[in-house]
Amino acid sequence: LLEAMDEYYSINLAEEVKRGMNEKFSRGGVVTAPPFGYKMGDGRFIPDDETAPVVRMIFDDYISGLGMRKIATKLNDMGIKTRKGNSFQNRNVEYILTNPTYIGKLRRNTDGKEVTDRYYRSADISVVDGQHEPIISDEVFKKAGEKLSDGSIDAHDVKVSNAIIMYNIFFISNLVFFSIPHYQNKILLRF
Repeated sequence: LLEAMDEYYSINLAEEVKRGMNEKFSRGGVVTAPPFGYKMGDGRFIPDDETAPVVRMIFDDYISGLGMRKIATKLNDMGIKTRKGNSFQNRNVEYILTNPTYIGKLRRNTDGKEVTDRYYRSADISVVDGQHEPIISDEVFKKAGEKLSDGSIDAHDVKVSNAIIMYNIFFISNLVFFSIPHYQNKILLRF
């Protein structure tokens, strides 16, 4: 009987915590760690003096025509690391370019289901006005979003993708006489 009561209490507590977090979120309150470019202060996100200019640079570079992979390379060459201390990859750049936090909004999956899309493109995602200062303007965010939605990517990404597709075609076709790993390395090194 005590075990059943403990289990009920645990489940009920989890639901109450989730409800409280969703309520706080709906008022624009912070319920997550700050993204790159922000830090916590007074219970809300505040722009980080060191990394907020990097976020602006990422948006400016992307709108100016630099691809996500080249932006990631540029950041790595500058010695800039992600919030977790890792090197930048194009997916980190894409996450920044699609995150409405940078225009003063917050997004969250409020239905309780696990988010499997790291870019929060699901219909179950709620976006509300946050209580924090935006790092970029709505106009800049919109321009980057338009460029993302028109499928613009840099040529290097296409060449590497094509090389990997060719490798997979050869592998699937069982063309053993091509010495596949050796052939793949030659393809990738050419680009």
